[in-house]
Amino acid sequence: MMKGTDQKIKILLDDKACRGCQLCVDVCPVEVFTFDKARNTASVTKEDNCIGCLSCYYICPPTCIDLQGVSYSKNFYCDSEGMKIASRLI
Repeated sequence: MMKGTDQKIKILLDDKACRGCQLCVDVCPVEVFTFDKARNTASVTKEDNCIGCLSCYYICPPTCIDLQGVSYSKNFYCDSEGMKIASRLI
């Protein structure tokens, strides 16, 4: 998973699919998202801050978030969760 140096990340958020769980807001390390209480949906407000970590993409239950301009491994999240478990066992 990597952000290209000359590539701008585009975050596509399907607000009709958003359940209002706020997980993307909570997990984003650079505060790309805010939550609109009136509409009960997340919004992308600081897209330029995005570092391409994919935390929002993997934590979103209905997968209403898509990122363009980021290359990633489909198994990255599973692999990182497995490494957390393994580190506790070692």
